[in-house]
Amino acid sequence: MRLNIARGSVTTYIIIVGVVYATLLAPLGAAGGVPVAWANTALHIITPIYALADWILFSDRARIGFNRLWIVLIYPIVWVVVVLVRGATDGWVPYPFLHPDTGYASVFFYVGLIIVVMLAFGSLVFWISRMRSILRVP
Repeated sequence: MRLNIARGSVTTYIIIVGVVYATLLAPLGAAGGVPVAWANTALHIITPIYALADWILFSDRARIGFNRLWIVLIYPIVWVVVVLVRGATDGWVPYPFLHPDTGYASVFFYVGLIIVVMLAFGSLVFWISRMRSILRVP
């Protein structure tokens, strides 16, 4: 069951990578991703679509209870803390909307948004785990 929760959490994270890229970073052009075009496509578009399709289509997962949804937040909270500490100390952050120069009110708005979106997509992924899969894995 722990592996299934970890897989559901990772599926949530990579779906959010795709959504954040499509909505916030792709419009920035080269500044919104890595400088290698095929890597952007593979990481930010193909992998999230594949992960969601895999989660929906295949039955090699157990039902995940919503009482475990909090687990989805562990990695993003640790990641945000590391990013904010690093942004405050040396100024580097991976995304422009988390840069301290935009003001901490803006940064914490996006952090709150990250938590809400993580819970929303985590709920969707956990809900899908309770649905019947289209394809059966022996």
